[in-house]
Amino acid sequence: MRWLRFFFTIVAVVLLAVTAFSFLGQAIDVAELMANFRPQLLVAAVLLVAIGLLCWSRWTLILAVLACLANGWPLLPYYYPPAEPVAAGGDVSVLVVNLEGRPTAAAALVEIARTRMPDLIVLTEISGTAEAALRELDALYPFRAAELRNSPYNVLLLSRHRILAYQFVYPTTGYLPVLDARLCATQAVVTTETDGPPCYSVVALHAARPLGEGNLGLRNRQIAAAAGIAARDRQRPVLVAGDLNVTPWSSAFGRMLRSGSLTDVSEGRGIHPTWFSRFPFLGLPIDHVLANPGFRTAAVEVLPSIGSDHFPLLASLAFAPKAAQ
Repeated sequence: MRWLRFFFTIVAVVLLAVTAFSFLGQAIDVAELMANFRPQLLVAAVLLVAIGLLCWSRWTLILAVLACLANGWPLLPYYYPPAEPVAAGGDVSVLVVNLEGRPTAAAALVEIARTRMPDLIVLTEISGTAEAALRELDALYPFRAAELRNSPYNVLLLSRHRILAYQFVYPTTGYLPVLDARLCATQAVVTTETDGPPCYSVVALHAARPLGEGNLGLRNRQIAAAAGIAARDRQRPVLVAGDLNVTPWSSAFGRMLRSGSLTDVSEGRGIHPTWFSRFPFLGLPIDHVLANPGFRTAAVEVLPSIGSDHFPLLASLAFAPKAAQ
């Protein structure tokens, strides 16, 4: 039994060291990637607590509890109930889907759009055949913003709300676009655009994958550019949506929220893993909807798989009273 206690104590030391290292993401790239696995580190720490109790290994138990506290604290905002609950429904609902270039996923998406009727659909990784399949939604979604290039990072916005203007900006390279759009929550012609409801801004993107030489920097600059657009339009309600290839526990994600005056709409409503989610405890929340104080969240949910490696994320938001913005 003594050697078993020693073994699990070493495991607890390693887990605590990895946990401490994962908080250095602002300075070390590998630590930035490790921080994305905060929930998995917490699960490992909880298992070690149980093992420490069963083996009555004091040091295993102490180190595992410290790892639990360090990994659990950043997750608390996602399970602490929101201070001001919003009634179900909302003014703007947005569906975020990474299609992985699959026409079959696009066909499944068409059915979801017809049944759930989100106001906005933000699509990434769109192939030509998948884009053609989505033409079935033209009657339901008369407005679209697209600039499809030969890139897996293309972004397509389908909207039931009138798109007043949009542009695609390329803050890093010519294959990593960021959509900058202004919309009004109506299908009627808008003669006077306001700085508040029912008009709002949408920023949509598929951020670069953080693996590979230089890709982490590309991703960080791309999401920083999205935050910059949100900060520019802070006088109006703003949504940022898409596959950001980052989890809420990354230091880059925190910088994005602070610089754009944004909030993750999942806060207070649980963690919503969208990638690798077929496997229990392994899914990562890398598809996001973020909002500035011009919106309040009514509901967030992950929908069943449509055949892509990403699960769809659906969020419903309400315009905040003007005094609260």
